[in-house]
Amino acid sequence: MGIKHVTRILWKWLAITILSGLCVLFLRQFVVGSYQISTDAMLNALQRGDYILVNKCFSWQGIQRNRIVLFTSPLATDSLASPILISRIVGLPGDTIEVNAQGYRINGQAFSRSPLTVSSYRVGASIQPQVAELMKRFSIPNRSTTASLLRLTDFEPYQLREELSPEQQSQLTLQSAIATDYQLVVPMGHFWVLGDNTTAAVDSRYVGFIPADHIVGIAFFCWYSHDPRRNLKSIY
Repeated sequence: MGIKHVTRILWKWLAITILSGLCVLFLRQFVVGSYQISTDAMLNALQRGDYILVNKCFSWQGIQRNRIVLFTSPLATDSLASPILISRIVGLPGDTIEVNAQGYRINGQAFSRSPLTVSSYRVGASIQPQVAELMKRFSIPNRSTTASLLRLTDFEPYQLREELSPEQQSQLTLQSAIATDYQLVVPMGHFWVLGDNTTAAVDSRYVGFIPADHIVGIAFFCWYSHDPRRNLKSIY
């Protein structure tokens, strides 16, 4: 086998390798990308550490409600180094959305808040030791830095009040909810997104409407998760 023949074979394989690499880069950039979930924004649909596939080849007119999308913030302050965020499509162009402490309405249809959403509760001084013991008994995580103000999910106050007398129950009071009351209409070419776990999510409540050109892609498949039940499963 001559040197020229060996050289031709090497050049051939080099060309194949380069072309294959370019094809992979093209597919990842414009067709399908693989991403690792780094937040708890989409619990329980997706967990931190899950690896997902994202469809980048889509038309914004075809984006459906309730699909999970990756997007970048439209805020000018985030434009230089904008992280990729993840949430669920809640509002489509033209939708009327009403938000309050109980949840939200889309075109008049009610949707409840996420069970992971937390609200702030004032705790009277006389029941603080008892509440602390009850939180340990029920394995309620302490999300606060003070005993007089607790951050609880919708079900946790019910657990605590069941163990308190009526007089004591009056000392566990809702201070404020995460959501505030407002109404908005989604502009054309934009979307309103909300994380399943609104406590940990950065979504339209903070960055506003998401322009179609800020949507990176639509999550459709989990190809690896630390939870075996999630492996090789479609994402909804």
